[in-house]
Amino acid sequence: MLLHPDQISAKFDSWFLAALAALTFAVATLGINVVANFVSPAFDFSNVFPRQIDFKKGGYIAALIALVLYPFAPWEGSAASFVNIIGATMGPIFGVMMVDYYLIRKGEVDVEALYRENGEFRFQGGWHVNAFIAAGIGAVFSSILPNFTGLLPSWWGVYGWFFGVAIAGVIYYVLRTMALGAWAKMAKA
Repeated sequence: MLLHPDQISAKFDSWFLAALAALTFAVATLGINVVANFVSPAFDFSNVFPRQIDFKKGGYIAALIALVLYPFAPWEGSAASFVNIIGATMGPIFGVMMVDYYLIRKGEVDVEALYRENGEFRFQGGWHVNAFIAAGIGAVFSSILPNFTGLLPSWWGVYGWFFGVAIAGVIYYVLRTMALGAWAKMAKA
């Protein structure tokens, strides 16, 4: 059974059909990879520092990171473990976002405050330290400890995403409610 497009196109008797199939696969692969692996990171980098990085510079940064990572080729060894590590690192961020939206803000966000320079989303100089702490601790337990040490049982890494969501969410909820309580006391004084 042939599963890879290059193996299938090599079986054609006609060179024209083989060339057409190869060209079709190349265009499809290029189109998918440009959208999935270039456009999104370029926009991500330009959104982090919008005054300094535009889409073009963000694209250069994404391309540079890809070139730096390419020699390590994590997808050649165990692609599943590489994807698990990335996913387990994103889980804590998801946990912080969900707790903030559903438990802290009760599903209501002041959209205008998102665009005020000194609004409620300014936090500590533009950085939400409690969110970073919670996501960092969640990433340690979901990604770093199970994948790079033997401190946790082997099955922990399989469910790393869920552990990261739960640990970061709980830590964020505690830190955020403590900060809100302290802010409320200062407001009364």
